Amino acid sequence: LIVGDKDINAFATTGGNLGMSSGSVLALNTGTIIKADNPNELIGVIAHETGHIAGGHIARSGDGQKQALGTYILTMGLGVLAAAAGAPDAAFALIGNSGYFAALSMAGYTREQESRADQAAATYL
Repeated sequence: LIVGDKDINAFATTGGNLGMSSGSVLALNTGTIIKADNPNELIGVIAHETGHIAGGHIARSGDGQKQALGTYILTMGLGVLAAAAGAPDAAFALIGNSGYFAALSMAGYTREQESRADQAAATYL
């Protein structure tokens, strides 16, 4: 799929997310195509996104969200326990930062997928 956007970006998703038939879709912004210095740069981007599709990362993206939710609930629970134990400062810190810890959890999951897509791309290339 070619996306009419000047920004440099590419992504893999399901057709259903784009209002299309089901199945995996590799999308490239026109900016990525225009701003590529040579064909090899574009081929590398396509190989990376193909790595996401071949690795099933789209289908498993909910796993990262579940992991982040688990981190959020655990941190909130620890905050409640800290409050019950008479440590209001710790409770405030844990409860106030539970969203941050969940975001870190999701970022770690995403970095792992990006690394795997890079490894697959290197193999394809």
